[in-house]
Amino acid sequence: MSVKERLKQFINLKEASILAFEKNIDASNGYVSSISKSIGIDKLELISEKYPNLNIVWLLLGKGEMLKNKEYDTNSEPSFTNENSEEIYGNKTIDEIIERKINSMLKPLKEDIKFNAETIELISLLLQQATAIEDLNEIDIKKSS
Repeated sequence: MSVKERLKQFINLKEASILAFEKNIDASNGYVSSISKSIGIDKLELISEKYPNLNIVWLLLGKGEMLKNKEYDTNSEPSFTNENSEEIYGNKTIDEIIERKINSMLKPLKEDIKFNAETIELISLLLQQATAIEDLNEIDIKKSS
């Protein structure tokens, strides 16, 4: 099953139209139909924000269950037209849920960036040392001559 098919399955579970779903995630008409391989990060963030019980891993990879909490009433999620970002889910606002999701998505990227920065710093130090060694070799050659 493709990402598009899984998304349509979720929309059907919500008993809503694709058009209303597209409007709710600020996508153009026909967005769902145009999905070929995957969904862009901007749309994933909006979907995750609007539908916190939707398992994004399931949506993207088909692994696990569609819903994070099967006992969770999907009708308690915002409707496809709800604009209220302060609506509360359990003890958390949508903004808190989004922040947690974004931070969890960014953690591996931050680690990669830190690793890359450290690698660049080490390469820079090695280049400085190589330059210093070349300079010393040139001095030795001039002394020998």
